[in-house]
Amino acid sequence: MFRNLLVILAGGLLLANPLTAQGCCDKGKDGSTEVAKAECSDKASDCAGGSCSASGTVASTATQDEPSALAKGLIGLATKSYEFDFAVNAKMGPGSGNAKGHFAFGNPMHFSVKLSAEMGMGEETQEMGLELVADGTYLYFHVDGEEAQIEYGKVELALVKDLIAKGASESPVPVFDAKGALNASSIDKAISMSGMKVAKDAEKGTLTLSLAKPVAEGEEGPGESVNITLNAKTYFPMSITAVQGKQGTFKADFSNVKIQKNLAAFGEKAFKFVVPEGIVVMDLTQMIKMSMPADAGEEEEELEF
Repeated sequence: MFRNLLVILAGGLLLANPLTAQGCCDKGKDGSTEVAKAECSDKASDCAGGSCSASGTVASTATQDEPSALAKGLIGLATKSYEFDFAVNAKMGPGSGNAKGHFAFGNPMHFSVKLSAEMGMGEETQEMGLELVADGTYLYFHVDGEEAQIEYGKVELALVKDLIAKGASESPVPVFDAKGALNASSIDKAISMSGMKVAKDAEKGTLTLSLAKPVAEGEEGPGESVNITLNAKTYFPMSITAVQGKQGTFKADFSNVKIQKNLAAFGEKAFKFVVPEGIVVMDLTQMIKMSMPADAGEEEEELEF
């Protein structure tokens, strides 16, 4: 379950942006209860703007033809330019790790990640650094660590796009729509299928997606859970926490979020990978292509001898 939760969690954050709930904003629709109407009687302006200010649990709209504001908000992240700092702490059995770094996103073809991490197993620890830069043509990487097999490398972004499309085609819900854009309705469906609850805290200005599996009868310790907290106005992630019983925990915090006007606002050098003098960058594109299985239904080329 824990692995599935992280997949859902990561997919929601990477493929989209804001949140919303329709509990109050559906007050004028047929079937709305009198209680709901009364609670939301003073929220008309918020609902008109696509959000709902009342605190409490809100429902996703997976059964509606129109995607929820939450889904639209999450999808909207892919169309914005922004940057933020992050800090991660994870434990799994005797192993542990923590990392901190910076993420910048100009557009899907221009982004960068720079982080430093420390991983431990018992009393042994190891430090490493990682830098990723997508410059519009290649995705470059630099791994700074004692056990790094390849220190500098690059992959064509066109191949990365193909790999993402291939993975998306195997998803139980359609990731992209007919025009190739991210499918907002699938966010609603994923939330509904996962059983996640969405709650808004107007006082704190947050939206929280949560999923919990209680401890089985007769067992001790914490159960399994995932909580994703977003800024209710911008829909940017504020924190992610996950617990896998006694086996492990994961926590990520995001701070110093800055929305840029566009790609140019980052400056010309923001997404340029600088290769140190004398360093050869290994192009892994063809190697990855050769390791990819042929598409289903594609006949293998016959060799003549």
